[in-house]
Amino acid sequence: MNLSLSQIESILAKTPEEVGDGKFKFTEFTVSAEISAKGTLVLMGIGVEAAGKGGLTFKFERKP
Repeated sequence: MNLSLSQIESILAKTPEEVGDGKFKFTEFTVSAEISAKGTLVLMGIGVEAAGKGGLTFKFERKP
């Protein structure tokens, strides 16, 4: 879990505050994950289908 959060923190540190040539503010970052049958934390992304019904959602918001 700590390794996954460290990786997410690294991604967030590199994320710009504005995207689309300054047309949009990047204020929120949501990560969905599930715990596999083997007990590993699997981050959900494009092309990944959740096999189980349980999961975790982490929501990160920028400080004002």
